[in-house]
Amino acid sequence: MSNAKPLGYDSLKAVLPYMKVNQRYEMSYRMPSLKHLDKLLPSRFDCVEFDFCQTRVNDTTYRLGLVRQYPEGYDVPMSHKQENDEGGKGMDMTEHGFDQMLYRHVITPGDVDIAPGQLIPQDGRVHDDNRVLYERHVQAYEKALALRLEQGDEPSNNDPIGNEGYDQLLGINLLAGAREKRLLRHVLQFSTGSIRKKLEDYKAKLVPFHCREHNTPLPFVPMIQLTVSSPEGTKIYRHAYNMKLQEAMKELNTKLFGNRDGVHHISSLILKQPVMVIRLPVGFRVTVGGLSIAGAPNLNLKALQSFAEESSYPIKMLEMTGRFLRIVDYDYPKVKSARTLIIENGPQVLDLLPFIRSLQNQNVIFKCHVSALQAQQQVILVENWIDSEMEIGRTLSLELLGMPSVRYLLSQIELRFLGNRGHENMVIMPMRNGNNLQVTCIRLNNLPPRHDLANWRIEMKVVPGAEEEEY
Repeated sequence: MSNAKPLGYDSLKAVLPYMKVNQRYEMSYRMPSLKHLDKLLPSRFDCVEFDFCQTRVNDTTYRLGLVRQYPEGYDVPMSHKQENDEGGKGMDMTEHGFDQMLYRHVITPGDVDIAPGQLIPQDGRVHDDNRVLYERHVQAYEKALALRLEQGDEPSNNDPIGNEGYDQLLGINLLAGAREKRLLRHVLQFSTGSIRKKLEDYKAKLVPFHCREHNTPLPFVPMIQLTVSSPEGTKIYRHAYNMKLQEAMKELNTKLFGNRDGVHHISSLILKQPVMVIRLPVGFRVTVGGLSIAGAPNLNLKALQSFAEESSYPIKMLEMTGRFLRIVDYDYPKVKSARTLIIENGPQVLDLLPFIRSLQNQNVIFKCHVSALQAQQQVILVENWIDSEMEIGRTLSLELLGMPSVRYLLSQIELRFLGNRGHENMVIMPMRNGNNLQVTCIRLNNLPPRHDLANWRIEMKVVPGAEEEEY
C-alpha cells in the first residue's frame, strides 16, 4: 500500500507552473477544486501553433470544421464523406448550403489580424456561373455512365476519379463537342462505380442552387466538429451549428488560454499562415522564445506586439517560411536582431551569395535546393568567411536538398585553404583573424531524397585558433 500523501495547496502552487499545460487542462477538468488555482498561475507552453480553424498546444491539436451530418443509411456523396473524415471544412455555410468565407473584417476584442489589409486567398464565394458548369458535368457524367454500362466494366479502373485537369475542360474555351469528347475519353477508363460516385458529387454541388430556388431544406444537418488529436489518440465532439466558425474558434481559444492570470511563456510560437486572424481572449499576454512566421515580418511581427511582451526581444530563434519574401524583408530590425535565423525558402533572386553574406545574425540556417547554391558558390562562401573578421561561435548552416555528393566541396576547401581533415566529413582551416573555420557535412536522413540524391547540411562554424587552444 502506498504511503504517498496528496500535495497540499502550497505544493500544488509551486508545481503547477512547471507541469505540461495539457496535463493541467486534464487535471482541472477531472478535479474541479483545482480550476481556481490553475487559472491564478501562468502557463508554460513548449509549442503553440495557430492556423486556420486550428490551434496546436504542445503535442495536442484542436481543429474545428463544419461537417455535413446525413441521415442514417443515406448514400453520402464521396467528396462530402472525405471532408467529414478530414474533420470538416474550414468555411461557414449559408442556409442553402453555399460555402461562406470566415469574414476577417469581423475583429472582436483580443483578436489579432497578423496581416491587416492583405487579401485572404480562396475566399469561398460561389458565383452563379458555377451552376452552368456543374450542370454540364452532370450531363457529361450521365452520358459516360450510360456508355460504361453498355460496354461493361471489364477491364476498368475502380479508383476514385480525381480532377486531374480533365474536369475543367467543360469550362474552357474549346468547342463543346471537343470538350466533352476529351472528358469522356478520360472518364471511360474508370468503372461504373467510380463514374457513379463522381456523378453524385456533381449532383451534390447543385443541391444548394436547388434549395435556394425552391426554398427546400438541405438533405443534411451542418454541425461544428471539434477534433482533438494527441499521442493518446483522436477524440471527436460535435456541436449544433448555432454560431460562426470564427466565433467557435474564439470560444475554443478562450477555453485554452483565457481567464488566466499573469504572463505566460511560449517556447515556440508558430504562425502557420501568412494571412489570418488569430482569435484570442482579451488580456492574453506571453513571452516568446522561438517564433516561426509564414508572412512578411513587417506585418506579422508588428501584429505580434499586441500580445507579446517586450522582453521577448531580441527573439532567440526566428524561422521565416514565406515563399515570396523580398530581400528587404530580411532587413527588418527584429529579423536582424534574432540570435538564430532560419530561412526556409529565401528570396527569389538569381544569385543568393550576396544575400547570404549580408546576414549578420549569430546563427543562420538556410534551407534550399542545391541548384540555388551550387558547389562552386559554396566554396566562394567558405572563402568569404575565411577572409572575414567573424567572432568565435558564429555559425552558418546550409541545408541543401538533392546534393549528389560533398566530396568535391570538402576536397576543394581542403586544397585551396590549407585545411586539415578533422574526420571524413570535416575540414578545419585557418582564418585571416587567427580563428579557425570548421566545415562539417552531415547527411540529413529525416528528409526524403530527391531523385535518389541525398540531402546534406553544410555547417560552417568559427572556432578558436591553434594559439588560443594552447593557451
